[in-house]
Amino acid sequence: MTQVQDAVLIAKTIIEGLTPAAPGLPLTAVYIYPDEYDTMPKKPAVTFATIGRLRANAADIWQQEEVCTYMHYWLLRIMIFLSVGETKDPSKIMANSMLLESDWEHIVIEALANDRTLTGTAVAIGESTGDGWSIASPDLEWRQWNQQPYWAMTFDVPVMQEHTF
Repeated sequence: MTQVQDAVLIAKTIIEGLTPAAPGLPLTAVYIYPDEYDTMPKKPAVTFATIGRLRANAADIWQQEEVCTYMHYWLLRIMIFLSVGETKDPSKIMANSMLLESDWEHIVIEALANDRTLTGTAVAIGESTGDGWSIASPDLEWRQWNQQPYWAMTFDVPVMQEHTF
């Protein structure tokens, strides 16, 4: 395994251990995307999560620190699929209500903040904001998954890792 894969696996373990504030909205499964895509059901039962490295983006940076030592900055994407639904207002209102009731935003950010090195696989996660430290600013987004419409809470978490070659 690579350091990136190790960090993703630790993050998956953290997310699998979370329990929402509202009863009846527990995670049914957490999948590493794209590695575990083939093991996913065609229409996963909500509430489920996907987790993985966000590839091919401007935030994926390698910076040489000294001879044979590089800092790797990348984004860990965590998506909590809250409900099945179209882009219509009633569907979004229901998803937003479920989000507020379950408190997923607070629960995910707090769990990641309690392990800001992903059990030693990262130098740090999150970023300095000037006023403190931010793990992520999640968004409620409409997503398609295997042609099934879902509302999902998306967290893009900055990760910094040191690699020595």
